Parts: sequence; structure tokens; C-alpha cells
Amino acid sequence: MKLENPFIYDDFSSGMIDDAAVSDSLMPRNAVRKAINCVFDTPRGAISERLGSILLGVSLATQVQGLYNFRDAGAGTNHQLITTDNIGKTYYFDSGTTFSVTLTGDTVALKTRFVTFLDRVARLNGTDGVKSWTGAVADSWITTGSILDVGNWPSGTKYAKVFNSRVYAAGATSAPDTLYYSSIPSASTISWTSGNGSLDVNPNDGENGITALETNGTILMVFKQNSLYRWDGFSTFANKVINVGTSSQESVALHDSGWVYFFGIGKGGVGAYRTTGGYPQKISLNINKWFEAISASNYANVAGFCDDDHFSLYVGSVTVNNETYSNAIFVYTISTQSWHIEDRGFAYNVFATYRDSTDALTIVGGDTSGRIQTINSGNDDIGSPINSECEFAPLVFTTRSRTKQLGGITAYATNFTGLQLLIKTDQKDYAMLGDIKSTEQNFPSPVDGSELFRGKRFFPKIVASNTSTPFQFDGFEFQDVMDEGFKQ
Repeated sequence: MKLENPFIYDDFSSGMIDDAAVSDSLMPRNAVRKAINCVFDTPRGAISERLGSILLGVSLATQVQGLYNFRDAGAGTNHQLITTDNIGKTYYFDSGTTFSVTLTGDTVALKTRFVTFLDRVARLNGTDGVKSWTGAVADSWITTGSILDVGNWPSGTKYAKVFNSRVYAAGATSAPDTLYYSSIPSASTISWTSGNGSLDVNPNDGENGITALETNGTILMVFKQNSLYRWDGFSTFANKVINVGTSSQESVALHDSGWVYFFGIGKGGVGAYRTTGGYPQKISLNINKWFEAISASNYANVAGFCDDDHFSLYVGSVTVNNETYSNAIFVYTISTQSWHIEDRGFAYNVFATYRDSTDALTIVGGDTSGRIQTINSGNDDIGSPINSECEFAPLVFTTRSRTKQLGGITAYATNFTGLQLLIKTDQKDYAMLGDIKSTEQNFPSPVDGSELFRGKRFFPKIVASNTSTPFQFDGFEFQDVMDEGFKQ
């Protein structure tokens, strides 16, 4: 029996759902099984190649351990993109070409973090005394006194956030469960010895202390390895929300909407979560198999960031279905609640939001080779091609038990540079059909009697290796489908 109308698949807005999350029978028609370096929201519904990254300035000599964009509250002349390396040096981005040293002598190989308050930036690494800076090139980093009272800053703290006009700090090895807070500013100065205080967050609970802080402006969220607490600034203790926490301060990212996204471990297993301070939602069920592939040795180094519509999480090397992705980033599109996977070829340590001299906003990432890169810019990865693949859900057309013969396949594309189409039938291997060279590229059924277009289930796949304009794949059309009926 010949089916009269062609089968058209031209909506992929649900993104990626792996085979451990949803069976073939429940797989949404507008989802795919696997998406590497493919996005589903530019434009929404189509499949496009992700953008690349561009080297910012000249690489540092060693890996990046800290990255932060300090914003001067005055005329803006002291705005600085600040970064630290693995040998105890801190740099600022100078003249758009190089990173110039502004601080030396810190202990080597320490993750470094920053916080801004009262038009000053403070540097914390958990070992050396906290230092502050105005951002002015001519000024030195202050080690005692100053507006932020850095000489009295709680010793050994690693994390700091501003909440309710106070600076909160935590993570000291000597007091791992203690959350410290400064005074409220007086004469534009804070104190760590007067009007300050501290509280212990469920001490001696076996979780090895506080691992991260974040605030959305209404609640301060305090993370431990396997638990999340909330602090309103007034209670006598922090309230426990759930037995899910995080191992990485760098994984916690605040979105403009007030949602906080983070890499979570604990009750419910490993995954990505989001919260506004209440009970968090696990958002990673569609790619749970990929999260479970993260090595426990990488948990502490997971790093994330939010842009206007995405939460991206660098997780290191993962192996899924016997394929290894050395530098995987799991990307959640907030507006469509969909996922895709990226493999950028760089081992990132930290990300930051950066507003450049033209006031353009971008995300920058620092990697283990000392490179600072603008993320999602350009058409390649600092000169290397972007290798993409997308495996679609199996197509059965009528029923799974019946054998079908395809008369041909037409691939729709708006941009098709580097695109190729493959297909797999039933349990066979993928076979290359050829390049997609036009906006409606037809692949007729082979005339040599091969079984390539005959079977019960059909698995299309697109791949690309590209350094130019990202492709945009719009869908498939399957013509002249002949249902042969049940075949053993």
C-alpha cells in the first residue's frame, strides 16, 4: 500500500531527549535523540550549528584560576576585566590586546574569586589575606583597612556575596560551617569588627562545610555538598530547604529572572536544578544519562553561566554510548526547557559576564591553557572547525511491525555549509547519503536494489564540520512511502 502524502518533520523545538529518559513510543515528534554542537532556538524549531569562541587578547602563561568583570560605579574609567593565573598573579585586560599584571605574590594554584561592594573589588582565595582594589591602574591592591576593612576580613574565606547591604563570606577551612557578615556601611565603609556577626549553618553535619553562596536579591542561598539552606538576613539560623547541594561555587549561576541554576548532588541524584530560594526543581531529566556520566572527580570543577536564555554547564570529559566528549558543556534553553550538548575542545575553569569598552555584553571563559575566550562569538573555535552531529528519533511512519519502502528523502536547509545526511535502517550501521548542497536537497531511493531505504524503522542523522556561517537545517520530507505490511 502506497501512502498518498509525504511525511514532513520540520519542528525540533523540544531539543534533545536521550533514550534513557523517554522510550521511542513516548518520544515527542519534535525532539531528537542526540545533539552535539547543535542548537534549537536560532531560529526556534530549526537545528543550527552553535557559534564558536574568539581569543581575547594574548593567552596567559598558565591556566586561568579566576575571572571577573569589575564595574566602577563612577565615570566608568576603572571598569576592569580581571583574571588570575596558576602562579599567583592577577591581571587586568589592557587596551584590548594584552593582560597586564596588577598583583603578584599570591599562593599558587588556588581558585580565586571576587566580589564588588562600595566601588571596590575584593579578591579571595581561601589562603592569602583578602585584598581590595579601586580598579585604577595607578592604584595598588590594599591589604589593611580601606573601605572594605580587608585587614579584618574573616580569615581563609573563599566565597563572598553582597546581600541586604552587607558582605557575606564563608568557606574558611578553620570554620567550614560558619557564615560571616559585615556591618552595614557607615560613611561608605564597612567593618568586620563592629556591627558585624556570624552564624553557624548546621555545624558538624558531616558535609565538610559550606561550598557556595548565591543571592537573588531577596534570599541568600547557602550550599553545602548535599544540602541547600536559605537565609533572610534576620533569622537566628539558616533554614534547610532540601538535601540537594552543590560541590562547586562556579556551577551556581544567577539568571536575570531571579532563578538560580546550579549543578546539584544529593537526594534525587546528580543533575541540574533551579530555585528562587524555595524547593528546587530538577531540570535535567531529559538528559539524565549524560549527567550520570560525569566523573565524580570532576564534580568540584563543574562551572556554569547564564546568558539571557540559557544555563550552560561545563562538566569536563564524559563517555556516553562508548563515545567520549573531552570537554562537554550541557546547555539548557530556559524559554523552551530543552537541552543540547556542546563539545568545545577547551577545558574551562571559570566563566564571567563581560561588558567591553563598547558596552557590548558577552560571556567570557578561562581555560586550563591560559586562554580567555568570548563564548558564542565567531564561526569557529579559535581557528578550529566546529564538528556537529544530530541523531533523530526513529521513524516508523505506520507501525513498527510493518516494513516500509521509501521512494526518497528531501532535506530542507536555509544554510547548508558542511552539512551531510546519513541514514540507518533497523539495526544496520549508518550509511552516508551525501552532501546537502541546496535548500531542498533530494536523495532518491537507490536503484541498485540495496536495502538502505527499506525497513521497519529509519534513523536519519546530520553531521557537519564547519568554520564558516553556521548551518540551519529546517527538516525532512519522506516521499512515496510504501507500506509492505508485516514482514518477519
